[in-house]
Amino acid sequence: MKHGIETLAETQGAEILQQTIPGLLARKCRARPGAVAYRTLRPEGWCDVTFAEYVQRVVRLGVSMQASGVSRGDRVCIMGDVTPEWMIADIATIALGGITVGVYFTSSPEELDYYIEDAGACLLFVGSATELAVAARAPKAMALSRIVVLDPSWRMSDADPANAMAIGDFLGASVSEPQKILTDWAAQASPSDIVSLGYTSGTTGKPKGVINTHVNLVGGALANLISTPEAYHRETRVAVHLPLSHIVARVQSACFPMISECVPHFGHSSARYEETVRQTRPHYFVAPPRFFQRFASTIVNHVNESTPSERANYRLAMSISRRVLKDRQARKPRRDPFLAALSQVCQEQVFRPLLSLVGFDQIQTAITASAPMPADVMTLWQLWGVNLKEAYGQTETVGSNIAQGEDWLPAGTIGAPIPDPAWETRVAENGEML
Repeated sequence: MKHGIETLAETQGAEILQQTIPGLLARKCRARPGAVAYRTLRPEGWCDVTFAEYVQRVVRLGVSMQASGVSRGDRVCIMGDVTPEWMIADIATIALGGITVGVYFTSSPEELDYYIEDAGACLLFVGSATELAVAARAPKAMALSRIVVLDPSWRMSDADPANAMAIGDFLGASVSEPQKILTDWAAQASPSDIVSLGYTSGTTGKPKGVINTHVNLVGGALANLISTPEAYHRETRVAVHLPLSHIVARVQSACFPMISECVPHFGHSSARYEETVRQTRPHYFVAPPRFFQRFASTIVNHVNESTPSERANYRLAMSISRRVLKDRQARKPRRDPFLAALSQVCQEQVFRPLLSLVGFDQIQTAITASAPMPADVMTLWQLWGVNLKEAYGQTETVGSNIAQGEDWLPAGTIGAPIPDPAWETRVAENGEML
């Protein structure tokens, strides 16, 4: 069911060139203002934020930024941990025509100064007092007219920089017609407009700002969602756990909901990502191998500390699962029905309870990228019933341009070019991927 809104599941080629981020957000809000845009974790549990509320927050901040002097094409730095406020500042910047410069929250004062100067930023958002303390030691940051602290609970003290300001003081009054303002902004936007400068690790010198446009971000979102087509038809929970200066995390949190039924879940800080994932119980999860290694260790340690009978049941279930995985990877056309039934019992009685320890008991799409996945870890997840796949991507491609499309592939490859005519990938004679 598509709830009366046209999805972009089949958007390809020239059609995507007509899309912009404020236009997509305005369209989703017009069609389903009461739909859940994202969820935040509160002491009482998950709290829904609707698209109508989301657009009000985005537009209110954007109007406040304009009032402070931010214009189309201006660069705005955002430095902070994983929070919905980071995302709102990002989309507000893009919606009014500015360019977001994502800064890793672990950056030093020297690094922050470099990003501000290289990008030519006119405004800095910081997530909390922690990042403000870094900015206070960065001369370029101190030269800005405003440093806005996104943490709603932050209050200024005499020890804070004079150009610091609480988000509550920065924001103007609520906007009476946010949908109209967002639509007006969208009318001024072009799909080829630059919306992001993402600074990478700088393997060939100082970090360089990767330029991304509306087309890059929306196209990257579509490419990433190829692996989970069900996200266009039913709610798909996504745990926001990677730093939002990471392009994939930004696309998952901001762009996915605009074009699909994905609902990003903002939990605790990135340092507490395990708790965030466990409470989200995501349907869709993408992470570097180290995350899957950490979760696997949690499960293995639990098994090792379990009772003798539980360990015996686990060993039996693993022996059955190895036979099933071997048949799957051998691409046998017909599965042994008795073995399949045994495997189903193992999943329900042994593996799913173990997966629930890390929040993976409802996982539907699991992808790892950014580094080679150890074969033994990959195999372990497959034996537990998680159809883990590898992919390759980079900031310039806003996620994967190559991925394992087939199910239950062994570790050791990153797959094939994604099946989308908007993307072209080949290997040059010297082995370089183009």
